[in-house]
Amino acid sequence: EDKPIYVPSGRTIVETTHRYLCPDFSVTTIDRLGSSPTESVRAAQIALDDFFNREQFLSKFNGAKRFSLIQGDWIWHITADPNKPLGSRLSIQALDPSMYWPVTAEDDINKIIAVHLVELVDREGASRIHRQTYKKVPQSDGTNRITVSEGIFETDKWFELDSIPVEPWIRQEEQLPDSIMTIPVYHIKNFDEPGNPFGSSELRGLERLMIALNQTLSDEELTLALDGIGMYAPDAPQPLDPTSNQPIPWRLGPGRVVHHPEGTSWNRVSGVNSMGPYGEHYERVWEALKQSSNTPDIAIGMVDVTAAESGVALALKLSPMISKVKEKAQIVLDIHTNLFFDLLNMWYPAYEETTFENVTVRCVAGSALPVNREERFSELNAMLEGGVIDTQYY
Repeated sequence: EDKPIYVPSGRTIVETTHRYLCPDFSVTTIDRLGSSPTESVRAAQIALDDFFNREQFLSKFNGAKRFSLIQGDWIWHITADPNKPLGSRLSIQALDPSMYWPVTAEDDINKIIAVHLVELVDREGASRIHRQTYKKVPQSDGTNRITVSEGIFETDKWFELDSIPVEPWIRQEEQLPDSIMTIPVYHIKNFDEPGNPFGSSELRGLERLMIALNQTLSDEELTLALDGIGMYAPDAPQPLDPTSNQPIPWRLGPGRVVHHPEGTSWNRVSGVNSMGPYGEHYERVWEALKQSSNTPDIAIGMVDVTAAESGVALALKLSPMISKVKEKAQIVLDIHTNLFFDLLNMWYPAYEETTFENVTVRCVAGSALPVNREERFSELNAMLEGGVIDTQYY
């Protein structure tokens, strides 16, 4: 057939990385002064738990994490609706990264002074840009205030901060409450490349290898199909129609008898004797793809019991994947720590009429390495018997 085979190699890499990146993500509240949990800390944790459940945050988190590996970027947007009942006014949404356009300072590309959230819309048959803009306004005390505006712009006249909309403002520039001092758009890059305002896909640079996999399997299937159909080579002339004496096609098929003159031969041409070279080439390309993406067989799930039960062997075989996701996890945890700190200390006082004193947050993720529970239990027993730990730690 003329349709090639597509091997889901990209999906294998993305799903495997997704599985090891920030498993069991959670957010806990702690006292900023380091003391034991206070009423304010407990109230903040209850507020966050309620926010997680109401906004289905963990489901959104997993979806956004997976697509950040595919697309290269991950965008959160915090909004508030003061018309809703207290306790339900704040929301968080994961945005399509193509909507995100940061505006940087002229002298520092890493300093973001405004953010456009942009969509292409149709207005009476004409293409227009719907733009929502958050802008930092520096204050004399060194802090910032945040303004927001919303309007419809021409497709080629929307990026400048002083651009004029083609329709009346949907929302003229206004300041958010004083307690909000950061732009409520949070950007997580899959690869944090200095000087680049955007991230890049986990599959960056692997395109040719994936094409080679697809081509190899397609060629192999085509070869098998042609070898099954076969090719024949007689040394007799082409048959002739008895009435017109004109050449006619050979009549081939099950149950037919082929006649040829003067006892000449009719032989099947030998095809491919072995598919081994295709398989070897396929395995070489796959191995290069897994090595380039730091996705070892053991991370995918292809592992023998001996390696899985040996802690050292498991760590060594998984080290490429663990090292890769550790770097990514640091970015994810840092940005989410900022996000939830802002949510509790800026957005809750502004819109939920709730203040949490001396509360900060800690974002944590579970271990990327699978835990050998039997080995861990034996280790704890030995430490307890040796007096290294007490029963409370145990």
